[in-house]
Amino acid sequence: MSLACHGALNAGSCEHGCLDFTPISTSEDGRHTCICGHSRIRHAATATGQAVPVEKEGDPIIEGIYERLSENRSEPEVNTFVMFGDLKLLVRQEWIDLKNDVLAERPDKHHKTIFLRGTSGRGKSSFVYYLMYCIMIGARKAEQESEQESEPANRSKKRKAEQESGHVVVGYVRNEGSAEVKFLLTLSGVKRVASIPSSVHYYIADIKGDQNRTNLAQRFTMVVASDDAGKAEFRKRVEEAGRTRSGYTKYMPSPTTEEMHSIFKDTLSTEEINFRLGVVGRNPRKLGTEWDTYKPNPDFEGLVKETCAEILGCAETDKDPAHFNWVMGVVMQSIDTATVLENKITMTSLFREDILMDITWISVFTSTFMCFLAGRIRDKFTYDTLGYLTLLFGRSGVGNCHEYDSHNFFCALISTTHPCWCSTTKQWVNVQLGAGPRQKVIFRNINSIADALQNSESVARRYLLPSITNLALIDSIIPNDIVLQMTVSDKHRGATKRMAEIREELGKPNTVRMIFVVPEDVVTKFTFPADMPLYVKMYVTVAKNMDLADAMKLKR
Repeated sequence: MSLACHGALNAGSCEHGCLDFTPISTSEDGRHTCICGHSRIRHAATATGQAVPVEKEGDPIIEGIYERLSENRSEPEVNTFVMFGDLKLLVRQEWIDLKNDVLAERPDKHHKTIFLRGTSGRGKSSFVYYLMYCIMIGARKAEQESEQESEPANRSKKRKAEQESGHVVVGYVRNEGSAEVKFLLTLSGVKRVASIPSSVHYYIADIKGDQNRTNLAQRFTMVVASDDAGKAEFRKRVEEAGRTRSGYTKYMPSPTTEEMHSIFKDTLSTEEINFRLGVVGRNPRKLGTEWDTYKPNPDFEGLVKETCAEILGCAETDKDPAHFNWVMGVVMQSIDTATVLENKITMTSLFREDILMDITWISVFTSTFMCFLAGRIRDKFTYDTLGYLTLLFGRSGVGNCHEYDSHNFFCALISTTHPCWCSTTKQWVNVQLGAGPRQKVIFRNINSIADALQNSESVARRYLLPSITNLALIDSIIPNDIVLQMTVSDKHRGATKRMAEIREELGKPNTVRMIFVVPEDVVTKFTFPADMPLYVKMYVTVAKNMDLADAMKLKR
């Protein structure tokens, strides 16, 4: 519960932070209204001078932080759970590292602003609650140490002064719909206010979009902002504020697969978690929600059903349609939310996620299912109809679903060969692919490649796709020794150290042929990885029907 200001009814400042509190009316229940328009409950001063809690001002999660502080003042360890009210959080190593970065900054006028970014649903707001808990632990420890060092006569004066001031430690701002709510976290409790004073030690803003009215020129410790489509202008404001305040940006990565299993092991089976990971990726918000209803939308329903059957192998006619119903719910609910304004789709948080590749953050599809669904949407609708479609396929929009197009091309390719530029011979050659068209076979990770090969019905004409598209190094496999990597970049920094595992799963062929599939304007300047194992023979090509004569016109 939040704390209202205390004392008898008189002029002063109200609990909302207004400097002039002049009562102008009083209701029968004891509530009185001040000249600023706010209201509060009349109450008498307590014997200890502590504020009286007011239920209407409460925030159950922040209340949970204070309840835990009263029971346990130690920071939770990595990979353990912490409860704040009904909110259960898994403490990740990334959280501890980021918390240490925040606490390393001096809480005075010289500190820098840290901008925390990342796609929606990855745990940025949850991290903020963990961060505030750790800050309050440190503040209370500092208070105890200060009291132990003080003379007894000065100690009571210091405590009285801090009780009167509240000893504000954290100012916290977040969105509730189109409005902002602000809280002050003090050593004695929490209260909701109209504005955050400049005297706070840590100023944290969890902001959700362009409608946010917070002045980014203020002295922030941390600004949390989502990277959803349609918020480019807001991201620009955040970045400009970071430069002017000598700030820097951190990204919140998605939980690992192991962390996702830890988070949901008490509510979902292992099989169900794996299935949902293959749809929405490592997004706790999407994966953990039950979607049993949705608003009908005939423009999209057929596309989702087709992709379910093709990639996930589930349909509404299944004996147990639970998987199908969940997929339809999660996708259609997101589409309904995204298309409320002139049928413009802004579903990046569902389709895409940011991942760290070496030292660079890149945007990838959350799953192969989402990649193929996005491609179907692109094929059906015009760019004018959807408006933000390029954002759906990644922040840059480059390639416009290049991966989807490439998969479809090689699945449908009937020719047994395809022209590729060889990195060793430095010339265009016909690479033997085997006869097509090919059947899509889904595998979960590198360790399941061999099982996918054994369990597929046809020995020949298979096209293996990982269920999660950001699998290290490869995007698809043509058995038994060809791996394909689709990219719109002129170089690729995939995790080449995983190639030994991939080769093992393929049955240890003497040579693994790796083909990079790029757009036409990239093929002439593509740079092959320099750290690939010697048993890997590398090629680059484009996904289009052509013979050697056509390929040579592309030049290298």
